[in-house]
Amino acid sequence: MKKMILIIDNNEDMREILCSYLSLLGDFEIHEASNGKHAMELFQEVSPDLVFLDLRMPQMDGRQTLTAIRATKNGCKIPVVVWTVCSEKEVGDPRLAGFDEYLCKSSTRRDPLKGLLEKIGILRVE
Repeated sequence: MKKMILIIDNNEDMREILCSYLSLLGDFEIHEASNGKHAMELFQEVSPDLVFLDLRMPQMDGRQTLTAIRATKNGCKIPVVVWTVCSEKEVGDPRLAGFDEYLCKSSTRRDPLKGLLEKIGILRVE
């Protein structure tokens, strides 16, 4: 069964870039949301195995979306990666903020992404 990944970012180009890299790494079922409200609808509908979440979005930002995800029945069990242009210093310790991992958009290349997916358990180490 395919692992389901939800990408939440208001920037369509960034969603496409991440989708492209993910498709090179594995056969995932990828869902996309451009805002927190739509993300919550998709989260409930598809029950993803992993979420990539941008911090800076209009209306419902990443931290508000994370709070809503964590408040759902299975929300604490799903790994959520903060995926942002913000520096790690700006984000702080992602775990203290409620995220499982941090990935800078500028480092969204195949190798760091592959390592992160292996660490989380979405991609098998070969």
